[in-house]
Amino acid sequence: MKIKLLAGLSTLALLSSCLVACGGNPSKGGKSENPADYYEKPTEGERAFSEVTTFDAPVEFHTEKQKAFLEYDEKPYEDVTGDEMTKWSGGDNEDISQPVPVEIEFSQDSADVEKYTLEISRDYKFENDVISMDIDANSNKFDVYNLYSGTDYYYKVKAIYGEDDYAVSATNKLTTVAGIRNLYIEGMTNCRDMGGKPTLDGRYMKQGLLYRTAAMDDNQSGSIITEAGKVRMLNEFKMKTELELRGGSNGLDKGEAKNRTNSVLGDSVNYAFKGMAYSGGKNLLFRNVEIVRQVFDVLGDADNYPVFFHCRIGTDRTGLVALLVNALCGVDVQLLYQDYLMSNFGKIGKHFGCKGNGEDTVFGYINEINDFPGDTLQQSCYNFLLTAGVEAEKLDTVISTLVEGEKLDASRVYVANEADMQDVGAPARVQKKNLRQPDEAVKMASVGDGVKYTFTSNKEFTCDLYANLMSNYTSGTLSDNVSVKLNNEEIEVPATSLATSALGFDSSLEAWIPAKLGSITVPSGENTLELTIKSNFGGKGLQFTQFAFSGMSVAANIQ
Repeated sequence: MKIKLLAGLSTLALLSSCLVACGGNPSKGGKSENPADYYEKPTEGERAFSEVTTFDAPVEFHTEKQKAFLEYDEKPYEDVTGDEMTKWSGGDNEDISQPVPVEIEFSQDSADVEKYTLEISRDYKFENDVISMDIDANSNKFDVYNLYSGTDYYYKVKAIYGEDDYAVSATNKLTTVAGIRNLYIEGMTNCRDMGGKPTLDGRYMKQGLLYRTAAMDDNQSGSIITEAGKVRMLNEFKMKTELELRGGSNGLDKGEAKNRTNSVLGDSVNYAFKGMAYSGGKNLLFRNVEIVRQVFDVLGDADNYPVFFHCRIGTDRTGLVALLVNALCGVDVQLLYQDYLMSNFGKIGKHFGCKGNGEDTVFGYINEINDFPGDTLQQSCYNFLLTAGVEAEKLDTVISTLVEGEKLDASRVYVANEADMQDVGAPARVQKKNLRQPDEAVKMASVGDGVKYTFTSNKEFTCDLYANLMSNYTSGTLSDNVSVKLNNEEIEVPATSLATSALGFDSSLEAWIPAKLGSITVPSGENTLELTIKSNFGGKGLQFTQFAFSGMSVAANIQ
């Protein structure tokens, strides 16, 4: 609710004046604990402000429909369908994703004013993070966008008469509502901050560091950033890195990305092209495992932030990356679904549900991740990404950069890559050809080809054994085609269908997946692990990049 405050000292300022006048100075050791002690004294007399908007409740920046969706509690978000989303998000091509402004009005009758300036900051001393807005002398209202959610702000209005000549209102405080921070960026649709969400361990994801958006130059959806939008992203959001996920149906063709080599925002922004494939049904996650690893190479460097990432409409591929980041940071699973569904408010051409057909099966992605070891989705996501080849140091950097407090204590995963292996038979070493491939892989083309890994464990442990594999062969099962031995003893390989799993799902795409080879108990001492092929995979061969010992049952050390 907005109310008008008459000119003069605010309640906090009056309290501060009383304390000082009565000898009750609240400062200790010369440093005040009272924000009002730092407030600029409001101007009195002819130049005084007679009214300035104040707020006696948390300030809402969501529209009524957005608010109704964010407060929905009739059933879990994971069960909300695309058809049901229409009651909140309107037409398929209607953009109602943007927030409403926080309106701050004022009255001041003095003549000769050149302009009015609003200063608003999370810092009550107005020394850091000050947002300054100007309007002309004939206006009496500021529209403020993109304030952090669930955050205290301090603000004051100035009437500018000339250089170093101004009148100032009382300093007041407002608190924004908690919840998803959807953003106003001129010309764009479906934009929001990844921060502001609570984590299951009582912390929060930091705001102002990682953003999800639609493309800035997509004629099909009409998301075309204006010059004002560019200024906002550069000056207000201080973007340093653009993570480009558009890449055509196979992830390689840069035509969808307008054949760009630099950011629409200009050369001051680092442009990281990581084109994701978007065809192939529900396995969008496994179809892009190698690209996911490269995405976390970008996100795992703290110097790259603030970062914004996008595909075309900011829903499927963008939603996949957002899901992985949210899950890794420990956000509750229902908030993951909520964040995904929020894209329906953008101009995206159709309505998505969490369990729909096609690439938008967020429910399926979460189930796939939960198949990996871990007591929570966060631990399972951490272990999935480790098993997929993302370095633990990069995952820890993402968490420490984006979440308040200490890093996650995840269950242990040990990874051994192809450089640690001996060849069995006569496999070839394959160098990277494009961004959808690892830097180097072992290609097994004939029966008996494989890799052997010898290692020493300081104690016995139990784990799930994975290997990152790729083949376009679609016949039979993994157990029909692959043999795995630990210390010359056969391991029971799952009868995973090559045709219906991510491995070999679509012969036009390479799918590097962490395929489970079985559950094993590794004795202490020296051990030998061997993987060989039992068929030639239709003449197309099988490629391998690493073993992963996932969810080790004890703190074993492998050398």
